[in-house]
Amino acid sequence: MGESKIRKQQMEQRTQQILHTALKLFCKKGIEDTSVEEIAKTAGVGPATIYRYFETKAELAISAGIAYWQMIAGKYLYSLSQES
Repeated sequence: MGESKIRKQQMEQRTQQILHTALKLFCKKGIEDTSVEEIAKTAGVGPATIYRYFETKAELAISAGIAYWQMIAGKYLYSLSQES
């Protein structure tokens, strides 16, 4: 496996980790009351790492919402496809 492929996998895993942590905190405390620093600490990364992947907290919140919607939609689509 090439180094760039490993690097891409690590970046994807870190992105998913940040999104999962952000979504969890946003649901628990609300977007306004959740800081990037808190997300970073909970995810086990530095705030600069979050800003490397997401330019702003708003972009992170939108990305977390999209990821959540895709997860929920996938469950419903799977259920509907099983009924056919």
